[in-house]
Amino acid sequence: MKKESAKRINLQEVKRNLRKIKSPGQRFAHIRTILERNGGEIPEGVRRNLYSMGAAIIDSECKGYASQDQLHGDFNFMAVPDARLLAAEYWEKAKVPRKAAEDYLLTWDKADKAVEIFVQLGELGRAKRACVVAGSSTPVKKFLLERGHSIEAAEAFEELARDRPLQGEYASMAADLWVKIGNDERAIRDYDMASESFYKSSSTALGDRYRLKAQSLRGKAKGLEKATATASIVGILGGIFFLSTNITGNAIADMTTKTTSFLGAGLLIVGLVAGFFWLKGRKPKRKK
Repeated sequence: MKKESAKRINLQEVKRNLRKIKSPGQRFAHIRTILERNGGEIPEGVRRNLYSMGAAIIDSECKGYASQDQLHGDFNFMAVPDARLLAAEYWEKAKVPRKAAEDYLLTWDKADKAVEIFVQLGELGRAKRACVVAGSSTPVKKFLLERGHSIEAAEAFEELARDRPLQGEYASMAADLWVKIGNDERAIRDYDMASESFYKSSSTALGDRYRLKAQSLRGKAKGLEKATATASIVGILGGIFFLSTNITGNAIADMTTKTTSFLGAGLLIVGLVAGFFWLKGRKPKRKK
């Protein structure tokens, strides 16, 4: 196979040469040789294309062996996760970050790199799922929480808490975040999960701690519910009282009809709004 020089590398010629090579492993080796021998002398656009072609070859070979430890054929020297890591690095050099992230997810220990890329791309849903694949709180804290994505971080902790040895720890992290966000309902649910998990693992002190936190939030919710109900009743009755004076013609102290109408309408609106939120709060929540 004739060697391409950096000064006259033609992408179409490289592709023609690759078609003459039947073995995927040898095709990849040919591309890697061109890149290693010529380095920075290759034009940027051509270099990116070569990296893309190399990564695509590896991905194609890995597809049939995604559930096995070892590749066959020309890549039999390489375990599947190692091959995916090489492909991810090639995709990054080719400036194709999404494909790089997808391959990083399939490696043994680089899923956190996928989280970082997805956050940079603004794909927070995929970043959250990548955190779960990584199976650690580190990428959640580093790439979601520290960058201000608190809701996605809380949801990632919830996912990590499901069927994992550190369920209590992850659930309590999620609950603490929900409290800061202002979602007491989800915080209560996660504190309950944390408490139950710690009780099961005989960590009674931690179980008690999170049970009390859940109870405190429930008490706060009940107090708010009572206050809302009271505001609703007072508002509606007060509104009816002031508005009724305009109908009967009875004066209240030195208030004019315009004043009582204004107060009555205002109180009635407050009462109706409070009643709406009270009813909404009493509506049964579906368990997820």
